Amino acid sequence: MTGDSRGGNRARLSYALRFAASLTILYLLIRSAGWSGIVAELHEVRWRWIALVYVTFGVTLLLNASLQLTLLRGLGLRITAGRVLLAKFLSSFYSLVLPGELFAGVVKWANLAAATGDRARVFIAMLANKVLLSLPPLFLGSLALTVSRPLDSKSLQWIAAGLATTLAAGITVFLHKSGGAALETLLRRVSGLLPTSLHNAARRLLDGLHELRMMSPGVYLPALGIAVVIFALSITSMTFATRAVEVTVPVIALVWTSMLLFVSRLLPISIANIGVREGVLAFALGLYGVTTAKAVLIGLIMFSSTLIVAVLGAGYQVALLAGWARWSDTHA
Repeated sequence: MTGDSRGGNRARLSYALRFAASLTILYLLIRSAGWSGIVAELHEVRWRWIALVYVTFGVTLLLNASLQLTLLRGLGLRITAGRVLLAKFLSSFYSLVLPGELFAGVVKWANLAAATGDRARVFIAMLANKVLLSLPPLFLGSLALTVSRPLDSKSLQWIAAGLATTLAAGITVFLHKSGGAALETLLRRVSGLLPTSLHNAARRLLDGLHELRMMSPGVYLPALGIAVVIFALSITSMTFATRAVEVTVPVIALVWTSMLLFVSRLLPISIANIGVREGVLAFALGLYGVTTAKAVLIGLIMFSSTLIVAVLGAGYQVALLAGWARWSDTHA
């Protein structure tokens, strides 16, 4: 059996396991909530709030493409906003049919690299995009968890406060000219102690972070502002989803819940975070008296937004296969 065959078999097995995990977790949650309870809540859904969820999600999607476009052009790449948006659609589609966010990211990278003709700088722009999008949920979520203390645990409060402080200090040092250089040197020395495969991965990551650090403040500061607005809109969308099922919880609870959801998406457990997302919502919102049935329904409403984008991505994939759209376009 060739290496490609073994790799393909592992990928298919990973997808099958994650698909099974998605269905199992979701089934257990729905069974816990009660099938009749889910159906009853569905009949009571206020559809005007769901319409607002979709509108907010659409605006967020456009801003997400704007953020990626800002970073790509900040690195001197020529590309249209439409092509960036199509790449986002395509990666959303592949996140449902490939075993993991990493593979979907590779598809997006390949699409943007074909459009620009520069694989290295596209990788850096995508890395910068991931870093910037992670900062608001991690930093603001940690602060919200520190202030709200939902589990009344001082240990958790200290951990959350420590994470927020570390992020703030790390960003400050990273962006400082001499401090960032010193931190990078230290991290490269530490990465040299890792096994070869991990060292190579760490080196590529540090190379990307170096290029990000070398960006002009006129590029990454507006980009950071867009990332903060994107996070604010995600909280707004989640608020609309809760209102759709007649649930009212403090906004600060949605902020730290959003952090948990962000972290859960990084874990290779299920397809498109199905089941895991609903489980996180059932746990977090349950602390505020929200029933499992309502929490599951909120999660499914949020998932339906991403499903619409995935359908658009599937249409783009069909257009590529049929020759109606071009994969390579270095003159975009």
